[in-house]
Amino acid sequence: MSAAESSRTASSPSRSWPSVQATAPGSTADIIGTSSGLSSSRGAKSAGGLRRSAPAEPSATTRRSFSPWAKRPSSFAASTPAGSPLGAGFPFHSHQPPAKAAAMSVARSAVFMDTDPMLHLFYNLLAMINAEFSSLLERSYAGNTVQGLLSALLVFLIALAALYAARRVLLSRLKLLAARTATDIDDFFIHLLEKIGSFELALLSLYLATRSLALSAGVDKALHLVFVIALSFRAVTLLQAAIAFGLRKAMGSSEREADSSSAMQVLHLVLNVAVWAGAIIFILDNLGINISAMVAGLGIGGVAVALAAQQILGDLFSSFVIFMDKPFAIGDFIVLGDIRGTVERVGIKTTRVRSLSGELLVVPNKDLTSSVLRNYKQMQRRRIVMSFGVTYDTPPDKLKMIPEFIREAVAAAPKTALDRAHFASFGDSALQFEAVYFVETGDYNTYMDAQQDINLRLVERFKTEGIAFAFPTRTVVLQQKP
Repeated sequence: MSAAESSRTASSPSRSWPSVQATAPGSTADIIGTSSGLSSSRGAKSAGGLRRSAPAEPSATTRRSFSPWAKRPSSFAASTPAGSPLGAGFPFHSHQPPAKAAAMSVARSAVFMDTDPMLHLFYNLLAMINAEFSSLLERSYAGNTVQGLLSALLVFLIALAALYAARRVLLSRLKLLAARTATDIDDFFIHLLEKIGSFELALLSLYLATRSLALSAGVDKALHLVFVIALSFRAVTLLQAAIAFGLRKAMGSSEREADSSSAMQVLHLVLNVAVWAGAIIFILDNLGINISAMVAGLGIGGVAVALAAQQILGDLFSSFVIFMDKPFAIGDFIVLGDIRGTVERVGIKTTRVRSLSGELLVVPNKDLTSSVLRNYKQMQRRRIVMSFGVTYDTPPDKLKMIPEFIREAVAAAPKTALDRAHFASFGDSALQFEAVYFVETGDYNTYMDAQQDINLRLVERFKTEGIAFAFPTRTVVLQQKP
């Protein structure tokens, strides 16, 4: 080594380790310590030229400051990847309190003053942000930390997205299945699912998210009450739609007839009132109100009303029986004792029947369900028994031809079918014949037209064959006494 180089080496200032102070980031001591470290590093670099002097040994204070880090090399080495510019063994994130974490950041920055200054500043900034963020998460609002509130928000968003996705997937799958079936029950079920809207899904997600928060008693009770009311209202609307659909299916007739039936309307009203009453009782029970006395009072009042209006309730329940059992419908021709006519309206207490003579008959519903009733509208075919007699002086060969004459007459009439035709008996003044045939419809006018046609054909044929119809006669024989 030359003399010039020796003098240049000797005159260059040696770089020393800065002392470490446990100060918060951004403080005056931190800024001064960082500036002095940078100045001494730059001085050593400029004075040394191409060569750099070896760093001085750390002071005793510095060794004592870093002795805790030296005691746990395994944990620090695992926290920092190999080849890091900060050196192995120093973690990027600390779970220490903010002030202590800031002090440790300053200490680590002082040790690595030989590294890039920009990296040093970035690491200090990262430590400051980490400390501020940790402090922000620990702040409390209304008894809940910011971290707890953010977790509740995350649960709300995840639950809402999951419910929307499940509803969409379920509806799409059900629509594909419903398109392959002929029944309308699955279409109605899809309609019920579509009634569950965004408000119900958001309210359910909010209720699930707030279960992990520390809410006051009043807020928690109010939220629970809103959830119960919304759930009850949606359940009532779904049940009302199901009741209406079930009544239409049970009616088994056109929608116009279903709407004209007052019994169906009354039954619909009664079921809706029962559903709303159940919902109100459910809400009151969730409010902590004792409903046992209320239910007992309603039961006693119901018994008293039933005893006072026994006849009215009998007719009312008979209207429900008529509606459910459907012994007749509007427009049917019925016979009940002396009552014959067409049903015009079925009411809560009475049924209106238009008689053949034109007057309107009002019949109690209880009488219609407790007596034998004939419904001719439901008749698919009408059985007719026809009997007549011919005189005793009719020749035997003509008597044998009469059943064939009856078959021809019945076959010529429209919508008729012969069952049998026979020489039935000997009457007081006639030889009796009996024929049975069917009219293939329940319409009364068609029956009368067919019967008239058959009778006329028999009269014409009997006149041609010289057969006389018998009528009641009495022969008086007078004997003259000598």
